[in-house]
Amino acid sequence: MPSEVPAPEDPRAASAIAAANRADEVPPPTDRASASDGGDGAGASEPVLIPPRGLVAVTLVMALLVAAAAVTWPPAQARRVDPNLSLNDWRAEAQVYATAAARLDASLAEFEQAARSRADIAKAARSVGNQISAWQQRERDIGVLAARGDAQTRLMHGRLEETVRAFVSAFGGDLYRGLAVRYGRDVRIRFEAVLAAASVAGDDLRTWILREPRSDDVTALEAHAAGIAAALAQAGLGEYFDGQRLEPAAALVVEALAMQRVFSLAIRVPGVRPELDEDLVRTLLAFRVEAHQGLDLGRRLALVEELRRLDPTWPATWDQAVLLARAGRFRAAAGLFDAAARMGEHRDLARANARWCRDRLHADQTPP
Repeated sequence: MPSEVPAPEDPRAASAIAAANRADEVPPPTDRASASDGGDGAGASEPVLIPPRGLVAVTLVMALLVAAAAVTWPPAQARRVDPNLSLNDWRAEAQVYATAAARLDASLAEFEQAARSRADIAKAARSVGNQISAWQQRERDIGVLAARGDAQTRLMHGRLEETVRAFVSAFGGDLYRGLAVRYGRDVRIRFEAVLAAASVAGDDLRTWILREPRSDDVTALEAHAAGIAAALAQAGLGEYFDGQRLEPAAALVVEALAMQRVFSLAIRVPGVRPELDEDLVRTLLAFRVEAHQGLDLGRRLALVEELRRLDPTWPATWDQAVLLARAGRFRAAAGLFDAAARMGEHRDLARANARWCRDRLHADQTPP
């Protein structure tokens, strides 16, 4: 029994179906076909291919529906990408910091075990620590800029560098690394105590340091690392304190900042000098570019170049474009966003940002 196709409401579709049904009807046999059926062998019958009844109608209906859909739903437009002026977050995944913290813990454990077992190591470590404190106290008292030209400060600094050289020569760079970790860890612990006291008093960090410079917490931090309280406050690191402790990334930044100064004193060490691990250097640079509150645009752009040299995969062109756009330098930013897109640094966002910068530039130049 032939299949039935429900007639659609569209009259054009109904006419198409009626025409198709007429085309499906089998035509009456011709004289040639009848003679052949008669069996006289006068002529051979040619086969006729006839589609199943209703197939043509269905095909025409589907074609009509596809055409209607094409008119009703136009091709999808390309997805719009909104501009975005975010930098790469300097706070990496927690696992990254857990790995770095475990490495620092291991260095610290090795140093403390050696200091407990050997009096000469403990005595030499105390000498380094005392000289660092005296040198930083001098810098804080007369000012960093004045200290650079001060004969007494230069003499103190030279003696300290020689003490560090002697320590590394006698006990090795690994123990000096452990000494640096101990110093950085103590700075972070004392800094968290200052933050806790300020939080209890309801003050921000800068207000607390200025209002209570002789409080026990500030005094303990300054005795260990003179001048560092104000430096950490200026950097804005107090914003990453949750009431009890610093966020993991901020804690490592504080420790790394302190350690970096200790490592800088190893300038006279021959051969391979102990230095800050590369992942911590990268974190410090990224923090300074993105979050440090005391740096101007020129300094941030220079730090991005340091990041590029340290890590060729870092999206440095994108970072520089974002910094320029944030500063309102849209023409330079647009060019760098174009370059970032060509280099594959956040390609779609870079193109959107370049258009946005040019729109802003045009808007700024158009008179009201």
